[in-house]
Amino acid sequence: MNIEGAITNLFTPPDTAYTIKVKHRFFCGFGKSSRVKTAWCLAGAKFYQKESLETDLVKLEKLNKNPTVHAVCVTT
Repeated sequence: MNIEGAITNLFTPPDTAYTIKVKHRFFCGFGKSSRVKTAWCLAGAKFYQKESLETDLVKLEKLNKNPTVHAVCVTT
C-alpha cells in the first residue's frame, strides 16, 4: 500500500458491527434444540451487519430472551 492509500484509510469513518446481548452475556449462536449459547466477553460474541441481524433477533424474541442490540466500532 502506498502512502496516499494509508492516509485516506486513516480518515475514512470506521465501520459499525452489531452484537446481541442477552441479560449480561453476549449471544454467540444456537445449540441443540434451539438452546441459546452465550459468551462472557465480546471476543466470543457473534457479530452482525445491520441487514443480517433480524433473523436471530426474531428467534430470540420467540424464546422470550429479551435481547438488546449493541453497536460495536470496528477499525482496521
